[in-house]
Amino acid sequence: MKKYIILFVSICLFLNCFPTAVLAKRWDGVQKEAHTTTDGIVEELTPIYNDRGKLVEIQASYTIPEDFKGQNIVIVPKMFDKVAELTNDTGSAMMPGSSVAFSITIQNQSDYDFYYQNNSFVLSTEDLSSYGLTQSGDAISFSGNPIYTIHEPYRTGNSALVSLYQVKNSASLTTEQLSDEELGKKLQKAGYRGIEDLAQYYLDFYNEKYQLTASSLEDFSDDIIKQIFNGNRFVVKETQKELVELSYNWFYNKLFAFTFENDVYQDSTSENFSIGAYMRDPSLGNDDMIAAFEDIPSQNQATIHGLKMHVNGPYTVNTYMLYPFSAYLEFSLTRDVEFGTVICHFVDEEGNQLADDIVTTEEVGKEYSTQAKEIDGYRLKEVNGQAQGTYVAGEIHVTYVYEKDSDSVFEEIPPHTGLDY
Repeated sequence: MKKYIILFVSICLFLNCFPTAVLAKRWDGVQKEAHTTTDGIVEELTPIYNDRGKLVEIQASYTIPEDFKGQNIVIVPKMFDKVAELTNDTGSAMMPGSSVAFSITIQNQSDYDFYYQNNSFVLSTEDLSSYGLTQSGDAISFSGNPIYTIHEPYRTGNSALVSLYQVKNSASLTTEQLSDEELGKKLQKAGYRGIEDLAQYYLDFYNEKYQLTASSLEDFSDDIIKQIFNGNRFVVKETQKELVELSYNWFYNKLFAFTFENDVYQDSTSENFSIGAYMRDPSLGNDDMIAAFEDIPSQNQATIHGLKMHVNGPYTVNTYMLYPFSAYLEFSLTRDVEFGTVICHFVDEEGNQLADDIVTTEEVGKEYSTQAKEIDGYRLKEVNGQAQGTYVAGEIHVTYVYEKDSDSVFEEIPPHTGLDY
């Protein structure tokens, strides 16, 4: 069963902040097709804990074995899965403001020199279509893929619902009041169709409160979106399509970030390093990967340090209590390949060609084998060159020399003329 990193958010009443009327830009992104690490590459994931027993780092190592002959290597680090495994096993979910560091080491025990394949670094949301999960209605993520019920957030008693029910604060609301049935009835009394208009009610409420003209919830600033998902958490899953989409999209475009060693992470600008940011700009991280893995000679190793995943502190609010999350990471290594050519000739003793040459081209170091041909009226006399061997840079010539086959020479019979001699 697929494991996810789990968020633990302390249940308390947050005070409303006062946002500016700056609108957030619409999110998009391409979810990459998932691959697996190339066969033969050995992965080892080592967790590092601090003195208090808290997970602080995952050290990932990938060994290219001595007998590896391939040209290209795909590496799909399972570091996020390892974090999920360890936090689930210990019952210690990630907290807002948490981070875990990563390092990746390539140990090259092969006979070849490898290097990072330019523009191969991928960081993306995961493709969950093969896990048999139930889709959350027709909710679609910013990448155009289904959102599943595991990513339905908890409904919270935000300021809009406090106003709708005309109560003192979020703590005055009840679980029953936040149920689809009761909340739908309350929305109908306020002039809406029912629970299906909950997102529209939020849009109207916060537009009026801050004198804005946003046309969708995603147009609101981070501070307003934080209010939508803030307040006391109730054991009621959000089912309204637009809010399921908003919570997922905001999480992967603001709250969940990944940085390299020289990046300066701040909660206020975490969107610059969000998973969604990498999906929109494939060049992110590429220069760092080149610098770390531009040359991994045979019998050597290289390491990239300073990688880190972050969960935003101030903006990760109660709706994300026990929220499962993960990400997909991939990059590739390659090596330069030289090719050699073997040309096989078939000639008689005077060097006259008896059959077409056979020309083969393969990677230097691979084995080749040639064979004589059966040629009518001739038999093999000798072979000049190495009939078997390995390809080298340049050309190898192998010449099969034939002589006349005496057994195939017959007495010449003169033509019949009808005259006796």
